[in-house]
Amino acid sequence: MGDNITVLSGHTSAETAHVIEDWPYGRHRTQNRFWVETATKGAKKHQQRVVNQTLNPKTGRWNKPKRGTYSHVVVMFIDHDNSDHIGFKALSPYSSEDDIRSFAERFASALGEQEKDAINFLLALRAVGKKITWTVTTVSGPSTPEERAEREAQKAKDNKLLKRAVAVEYSKLKKGN
Repeated sequence: MGDNITVLSGHTSAETAHVIEDWPYGRHRTQNRFWVETATKGAKKHQQRVVNQTLNPKTGRWNKPKRGTYSHVVVMFIDHDNSDHIGFKALSPYSSEDDIRSFAERFASALGEQEKDAINFLLALRAVGKKITWTVTTVSGPSTPEERAEREAQKAKDNKLLKRAVAVEYSKLKKGN
């Protein structure tokens, strides 16, 4: 991604999509429309993904949309340094703190409240992750049902503590904004 970009925002459905008029389609040329979809239900609620859809030049009907992988935040842009190609930048829980902060700074104009909340959540995950120490132990031989139940109980307790720590860090970040 070059430095000469135009950030695209407001393209959230097929009706409001960013349309590229001259898109290759086999030996033909057609339209391709792009938008950022936000999940409204389930485990992926509030996460975003890129969707694109080509117009079949023979029938004049839109083909089935192609949906990308969900991320916590997605921004769409035109990269003028790369032949005006459409580009996307996304953040996930695997993004580094530096990547999250530079993303938030670079794309500030395109971020709504939901995206800002997602960025704060990811920063909270990074802050908690810095404080975690992992220990790996090897279990030799078969374990008893009681031992397995004890490990599962400890795992549930650890997950509860992690969620609480992330919530505390997240609320600190929200108050700072």
